[in-house]
Amino acid sequence: MANMHPAAIIARSVAFAALFTAARAHVAAFTKGMYCLNGTTGNNLNSDDPVLPLYQLRFDQWWCSCPLFTPSS
Repeated sequence: MANMHPAAIIARSVAFAALFTAARAHVAAFTKGMYCLNGTTGNNLNSDDPVLPLYQLRFDQWWCSCPLFTPSS
């Protein structure tokens, strides 16, 4: 990078930053022993409940609802 043109360095930096901006996501490890694995209804195989953001919910809307849907034995 020592011999690169300053504009090329800036362009590379912007492209690198754009990759990280585009890669933001909510991630959860799905395992057989996971609470709410099949959603909060208990039968939703395509549930996205474990990765939904909680920051806009009231405390009673997210706290301790998954123990109602325990993993199958």
